[in-house]
This record gives sequence, structure tokens and C-alpha cells, in this order.
Amino acid sequence: MISIIYIIINIFLNLFLSYFFYSLLQKSYYSLKRVCFRLSDQIQYYFPLFLISILSLFTFILPLFSPFLLPLNLLSYIFILIFLPKVKGKFTARFIRIFIVNNLFFISFNIIFYLLLPKFLFLSQIFGFFNLLISFYIIKPFDYYKRNKTYKKTKNKLNYCNKLKIIGITGSFGKTTTKNFLISLIHPHRYLSPSGNINTPLGIANYIINNVSIFDRILILELGIDEINGMNEFKKYLNLDIAIITSIGEQHLRTFKTVENIKSAKAKITNLLKNDGKLFYFKNEIDDAYLKENIIKNAILPSDYKILFKEKNMVVIRDNKTMINVPFTDKNLVKDAFMAYKVSLELFNSSINALNLSKLSPPPRRKAIYSKDNLTIIDDSYNLNLKGLSSSIKNTLKENKPLTIFTGGIFETGKNIRLLFYFYNLINVADKIIYCQKLLPIEKRIIEEIPGLKNKILYQKNIIYPNNGTLLILTSGDNSSYK
Repeated sequence: MISIIYIIINIFLNLFLSYFFYSLLQKSYYSLKRVCFRLSDQIQYYFPLFLISILSLFTFILPLFSPFLLPLNLLSYIFILIFLPKVKGKFTARFIRIFIVNNLFFISFNIIFYLLLPKFLFLSQIFGFFNLLISFYIIKPFDYYKRNKTYKKTKNKLNYCNKLKIIGITGSFGKTTTKNFLISLIHPHRYLSPSGNINTPLGIANYIINNVSIFDRILILELGIDEINGMNEFKKYLNLDIAIITSIGEQHLRTFKTVENIKSAKAKITNLLKNDGKLFYFKNEIDDAYLKENIIKNAILPSDYKILFKEKNMVVIRDNKTMINVPFTDKNLVKDAFMAYKVSLELFNSSINALNLSKLSPPPRRKAIYSKDNLTIIDDSYNLNLKGLSSSIKNTLKENKPLTIFTGGIFETGKNIRLLFYFYNLINVADKIIYCQKLLPIEKRIIEEIPGLKNKILYQKNIIYPNNGTLLILTSGDNSSYK
């Protein structure tokens, strides 16, 4: 009877464990390497983790002494569930497949041990942990077959839509902003572009299959990669008319390892260009040495969009003899707007493009400005990066108002001491810092070392939000909304 109850509870706990683990895997684009990075970031203190590991091992041994101690073996699952990040997964076809395979295997294993080796039923716990990986690798060949079948179907559809011009945008940041600016500039021409955060090879392929038709003329895509050979997946079905490389920074430095690798990986978008395709890029962001030879290059220099003068929330720039009003002063937004403008001229050479440029507005959560009584709120929480952070803070300080920064850190820093020091020195210019995440031990040490920083930091649960001055939001996800 104890064994049957144990099996039922064990299966129930495995449902939770597999759901949270595969949700984390899904959030990490089904990469075990990225899962390890996320789990590493979750670890606040290593001693409690070591203690939990010892207790888990102890619960495995207990059933050997008495079958009545078998239920204590379930504590190991409970310990792991407490430690594992609680990520909500989406029940996609891939997620459902791996989730069902895992739990079917686990149930079968428990039944086999109950019938054949009841004294060793506690070993099902160990199998349960390994089964998380076993199920993933069993499903992987099927996923690979299905993914390549989707790519082939996508390529056939694009071949059929032979009048469609395809524009691919890559870079560390500025992709979505450039895309949205470009869409605003070419409106009302018939274009198509995924909304939201669809930038993976499979996500884009499915979007093309479900949305592109022979009547569409322009397809604008963001190509997101975080590995050195990530662009190779897009090569399986995409042939670009125009490739755009936006700003380069230290995004995904933990997977790319070096900035040079980031530049090399982003430059591989040139392998996707048609024979007469054109590349647009910022000369000061990426050297020609990284780029493929024998392609048409349109390099943009900082001198090409010389700022003539600034007014409140607006700058005037010159492109050759054309005077252009840009409705914001942040240099990164101006830069992205100019890139979009130059590409729009390549598509439709018209004076209307310059006129449309003055009507642009930043996308949500990208340096968007709101007012609430005497408080100015600047939301720069989407895809926050160190380059953009520096620019945002410099612009905010020009207002000469009390500055409060609302942040939870930046994912790209990870546990890199150099990047963490840079981040905390940047935000130290604020009068008050509201922190909405738990600090890692290494972060606490750095905060202690930077003069004056510790006294500025308040934690979200113990603070009163400002009602005047400037609030700069520098975090993402659920914490990015000011309430």
C-alpha cells in the first residue's frame, strides 16, 4: 500500500518537475547550455545548494534501511522543485511532445520497478532526473526532421512569391526599432513583418508559411542569433535582397565569448544575400574585414547624419543636402532612424521618406516618455543593453531633475565582474535606485566597493515611489510596469 501511494505521489511530483524544467528549456530556446546559464544565475549561495544536495542523497539511502522510510525519498523531488526557477511554459506542439514522452517513460519505469524490483522502487527518483534529459534527446531527431521539413516548405513558398523583396535585420540591439522605423517610412506600400518577438529560424519560417502571399511586396524580418553559427539556420530558406546590421554590443557574451565573435556571427548575414543583394551597416560598428567580399556595401558613417542642432525632444540632421527633422534626441534612436531612412530610399526614392521621418515615434518600452503629475517616466526596459543604458542616463541627466532608477540588473552582465562594475558605476549617478531582483553575492560585494552606492539602493517591497523628478525604468518583464 505504501508503495502504491509512493508511486502516485512520485508521478504527481514528476509532472510538476518536468513542466518547470521543460518550461525553462523552452524559455532557453531548447538549449541545455542556456539552461545552465539561467540556473547558474539563480544560485544565490552555494552552501545551501550543497546542503540540499546532501539531504537529497540522504533521502535516497533511507529506503534501504526500511520500506516505511520510502515516502521520505520524495523529499529529494521537493528540494529540487524549490530550487528550480518557476517559469510558465507555453503548450506548443514541441513542448507537449517532450512533456508526454517524459511522463510516459516515468510512469512505465515506476510500474516495472513495482512489479519486478519493489525493494528498489526508490531508484525511480534517480531515473526521473535522468529522464528529463533522456526524453529531450529521444524527441530531438523528430524535432530535427520536422524543423527541416518546415524550412523546405518555407523555401518553396518564397520561391513561388518571386516578386517579394526580403529584408533581414540583425545586430546586438536596435533591430526592432529599425524595423518599426522602416515600416513607418515605407507605409502605405504593401509590406509584411512579424509583430512581437518572432526572430528565431523556426518562428520566422512558420510565420512565412502562415502569412506571406503572392500579393506581398516587402517582407521585413529580424534575425536573432546568440551563437557563432546561428545564421546558418536562416540560410536554409532565406535569400535576402537587403541585409542590415545595426549596433554591435556585448549581448549574449556568455555564448559568444568575445565581441569579435559577435561581429563575426552578425556579419554572416551577408551569406544570406542574393547575388545582387545589398548590405547596410554602420562603419564604426563593424569592420569590413568581417564582411563577405564581392557584395554591394552601403556603409554609414557618423558624419553621414551630422546633427545640425537640437531642440526639445527633436534634432535636425543633414543627409547630403537634405535637412531632416527627427523627433527625439537620443543618439541611438537617431542612428536607427537614419539607417531606416537610407534603406527606405533604396526601396522607394522619394522626398516623402524625409517627411515621414519627422513623424516617427519610438516603439513601446524603448525610451518611451510618459508624464504622471510632476514625474517624468522614461521606459527603456526592452532589450536593455549597456550601450543603450549609458545613452539613456546621459540624456536623463541633462534634465537636471532628481533621478530615480528602477532596475533589476542586465541579463548580459551575468557574473562578469568587469561588466557588473561598469553597470553599477553607470547607475551610481542616480539619486535613488529601486532594485526589483535579489542581488547575487558578487553584486553585493561590488556594491560595497563602489563609494556611496549602497546607501542609494532601496528594494521594491520597502520603498515609496517618487512623485516628482525623473523615473528611469531599466528592467524588463513583469517588473517593467510602473504602478
